[in-house]
Amino acid sequence: MKLAHPFFSKLWGDELSLRTIWWDSGRVFIINQRELPDKFECIECIEPSRLATAIKNLEIRGAPAIGVAAAMSLALTAQNSRATVLKELWEELEVCAAMIRNTRPTA
Repeated sequence: MKLAHPFFSKLWGDELSLRTIWWDSGRVFIINQRELPDKFECIECIEPSRLATAIKNLEIRGAPAIGVAAAMSLALTAQNSRATVLKELWEELEVCAAMIRNTRPTA
């Protein structure tokens, strides 16, 4: 079965599950949970800071989704990095991790 949107993932048989966060072509997309159930809105994140804002503003909720968003923010940092040596990349990743840690003290 062909899935109409990347936020659907096939489960067993014909059942579908809706993803709240996904990676597509070097970008992260999230379902804006602040708008649910009245409106369905997806947010495109190309910078780690946008994911941090999403966590802080409760646009993405729940410990598992927040953990995935944190991991994807590190992946975006690495993808967008202009570091030429591993030490520089590691420093960028540490800055990103600190930014994510400062968004919310608890899930």
